[in-house]
Amino acid sequence: MYYEQLFQTTEAKMNFVKGLIRISKADGEISPEEQTFFIDAARGLGIPENDIAILPAVMTQTEEIPLSFASRQEALCFLREALQLCMVDNDYSESEQKEIMKLAKEFGVESERVHALEKWVQEILEPFHVIVRNANRAQARWETR
Repeated sequence: MYYEQLFQTTEAKMNFVKGLIRISKADGEISPEEQTFFIDAARGLGIPENDIAILPAVMTQTEEIPLSFASRQEALCFLREALQLCMVDNDYSESEQKEIMKLAKEFGVESERVHALEKWVQEILEPFHVIVRNANRAQARWETR
C-alpha cells in the first residue's frame, strides 16, 4: 500500500490519521460513522492497538491537534487525502477550506499548490458525484410512484 511505504513510522501514520480527524472537526463534531472510519483507517495503516486507543480522546479534544510531517511529500499526500475526505460528500465547506489552507501554511505548502490539488480532487471525484446525483434522482422517481 502506498501509505505504508510513505508513512513508515507509527508517528507518521498517527499524524496522518490525526490530521484527517482535525479536518473532520473543522465543520462540527465527528459522527459515530466517522469515528469508526478513523479507527478502521488506523488499523488499515498497521498502527498498534495501544496507539489506536488514544484516537477517541483525540476525536473529542477541544484543543487544536498539532501536526507535523517529516517531508513535503508526506504533507502533500496528506493534503490530497484530506481534500478527498472534505469533497467526497460534494460539500467542501468554508470551514474545511480554511482548515486546509491553515494546515498547508503550517506545512509550508503554497496556496497555489493547494488550489491545484483542490482542482485535481474535484476532477477525480466528479464521476462519483454524477453517479450519486443520478442514483438520488432515480430513487426520488421510484419513491413518487
